[in-house]
Amino acid sequence: MPKSCAILLFGALALMAKEDTPKLVYHEYHGMFADDPAVPNGLRNPERGFRLECPIGLGEGQILVQRTDGHIVRKRAPAANDEKPVPFLGVDVTRNGWSDRAMAEAIKGWEAKGITSYLGIVWLDEYCSRPLDPILFTRLERSLEVFRRAGVKLQIRFAYELDDSKTAGPDLAILKGHWAQLKPVLAKNHDILTAVQLGSIGRRGEGPNATRLPADVATHSALLRDAFSALPPDRAILIQSPTMREDLFTELKWPTRLNQGTAFEKGNPSARTGQVNANFLVDLKHGGQFEADIGGTNAEWQKMCAETIWVPYDADLSAKAVAEKFSADGWLVAQAASNEHASTLGLSQGWSESAADRKEGVVDGWKKQLKTKAEATKLGLSVSDGYFTDAKGNEVSRSAYDYLRDHVGYRYELLSATWPVKVKQGKDYEIKLRLVNRGFAICPTPRGLYLAYVQTPQKYTLSPGEGESFDIRRILPNAALQNTENGQEITIRAIAPKDLQGKHQIVVMFPELNFTKFPNKQDQRNMVRFANRDAPFWQSNDKLFQGNLLGEIDITR
Repeated sequence: MPKSCAILLFGALALMAKEDTPKLVYHEYHGMFADDPAVPNGLRNPERGFRLECPIGLGEGQILVQRTDGHIVRKRAPAANDEKPVPFLGVDVTRNGWSDRAMAEAIKGWEAKGITSYLGIVWLDEYCSRPLDPILFTRLERSLEVFRRAGVKLQIRFAYELDDSKTAGPDLAILKGHWAQLKPVLAKNHDILTAVQLGSIGRRGEGPNATRLPADVATHSALLRDAFSALPPDRAILIQSPTMREDLFTELKWPTRLNQGTAFEKGNPSARTGQVNANFLVDLKHGGQFEADIGGTNAEWQKMCAETIWVPYDADLSAKAVAEKFSADGWLVAQAASNEHASTLGLSQGWSESAADRKEGVVDGWKKQLKTKAEATKLGLSVSDGYFTDAKGNEVSRSAYDYLRDHVGYRYELLSATWPVKVKQGKDYEIKLRLVNRGFAICPTPRGLYLAYVQTPQKYTLSPGEGESFDIRRILPNAALQNTENGQEITIRAIAPKDLQGKHQIVVMFPELNFTKFPNKQDQRNMVRFANRDAPFWQSNDKLFQGNLLGEIDITR
């Protein structure tokens, strides 16, 4: 072949190769500014953050009151002058008692303040010696429907003993029967459940001592086995303390340690067994859960923190905790909650917003405790580029209250994304996302990844995106990683829809893994939002889907 022909052929091949190489869009994203007008009460996301407590299935007009002798009883409203109603969601129930309507109105008000997580306690004090009946199930279903309509989620706990009086309580046989009865109810409502607390034992279901239930590992492990069997798919059960969790695992011969390889195994019961800490910051030993103060030199505490990376962990500020000095320091609360990977933080005590008498407490004090970005970073807390900056580029201080509100649980941010400028109809292509989780914890429920090709809120085409065994729970919190700023990369293997043409916006969203099996339709309010100022938020008009806009792609024939 003549030399000139060879050169021409080589040039043609090089030109073809260049044409076959798709041009790529590369986009960097940034965190939200401190004064972002779209989120005055924090970024709304499900299954995370501050949580409140209320009874469910209690019965219309019923109240729980504390009498002068300290005992708590259930009764029909109104409360007597010498009886103190147990407060729920800041609602004054003294005269009319509790009702699903009052709960619905309260939840609506709380959502406006950024609260989407709850602990619903089902009081079974009337069933300590008999099976559950249709009356209870009807009341319970009505209460759960309130949460569904509000688009919020809850942990659920079943409790029998109202106080420490030891006057009544179930035995193991009754509890086993009740868990078997509850299994269909939990399965039917798993779309609004974040987790199920083991509960059942002792005062308020917080254990470990109960009236008729032996306080031994064999009894508690038998209870855990039955409660676990009643769990809905993909939901965790929460145990009262790290010591109890480890003892029960040993008794049941469940794996006692989780890691990247075992934490998401479907057949591993330990991977679906988290913790609830009702003694969070009662003192620096968490109310006797540890022999030494929590911190870097406490090996047992470090062991607990290594487990709560992988499973839901509910930290609850009790009445006892808010009366002590430690919870009054909001930044200390943030450090403890960050290190322990708290998914939710219970604030039913110590907050004027949730108190019927509106008396200020430690939570109100957090709003006055300000720190700069440098000061927060020095505490080992994760911060994004815009969090301590306003929209004009000025550095600002943030309160402990704001920081906790925004970082308890997960807080996913997009760092960058790459995708082709053009793609042909029906052809495979890749989107590479780089994400970071600046929150304290992972998302407590498994979630897949979906794409939508959007022109308007009314007009969109849904397309499942395929990552490599993608589960958003694998995006670990920064506090658990050494290299915190590079984030973690996801490769989405997508297929351009065959029936679309022209320019569309790509939306990425994270529905629950098995949402198609929900007894009710998918609710867009339960999809995850990114905490970015430059990845606009999109919602479909049919209220089924929502996600963040990455940017534009041109689909050609």
